[in-house]
Amino acid sequence: MKAVRRAELAFWSIFWKLPDLTLFIELDGVKFAFSSRRPHNVLVASGLYELDLVRRAMSVLRDGDVFLDVGAHIGAYTLRAAKRVGESGRVYAVEPDPMNARLLRSSVRVNGFSNVIVIEAAASDVEGDAEFWMHPKGDMSSVSRIWGGNRLTKVRTIRLSKIINEDDVRLVKVDVEGYEDRIIPDLLDNIKFDYALIETHTPHGKSICKLMNRPNIESKILHVSATGQILWIKNISSCSMKNKD
Repeated sequence: MKAVRRAELAFWSIFWKLPDLTLFIELDGVKFAFSSRRPHNVLVASGLYELDLVRRAMSVLRDGDVFLDVGAHIGAYTLRAAKRVGESGRVYAVEPDPMNARLLRSSVRVNGFSNVIVIEAAASDVEGDAEFWMHPKGDMSSVSRIWGGNRLTKVRTIRLSKIINEDDVRLVKVDVEGYEDRIIPDLLDNIKFDYALIETHTPHGKSICKLMNRPNIESKILHVSATGQILWIKNISSCSMKNKD
């Protein structure tokens, strides 16, 4: 596995020699910005790898809803959600990778979305800063460095409960490449949400599942792989109190 990751890192590093041009592609009626140095991002934006998850997430969002995207990347979920929830809704996009955050802000501007707040920071259990490994592939950058990385930088760290002032978050998506154990406790204890789509990575899968063992939480495993699993969470008490589901 380590050999495969080294080879992948070497391959995608080739594209860093190209000029850093911002290009756009339109998908699902939304324009996505990507860099010529990270062509793989086009596939991520298309939803090719997790189209079923994107569809599931969009299916619970309605006009006026609030969506929290933790590990927003270049906006595969964020931009579609912004269109879905409309001007009366709000989307919080948390993304620590400097290049991804820049591209996401470009997409927000080009699409004219006034309902998206891009937060360039890594979600964590503490506020401060952390070392962050940028991966040339684009969707493998992380604090934990589980996929490797070739560019080390420092990023701001934030607690989600400190940036979300909403009384009700309809959906939370978490994909933070092995750092989820630092985020989930704050999410469960301090943020009122209806649904959550959470990607866990080895070795945190079992501990995350234990955290979900609460009377108000229903969890379902949607996908299992060699590196982790994807969970669909429903907050029973939140949904039942509003009689929405």
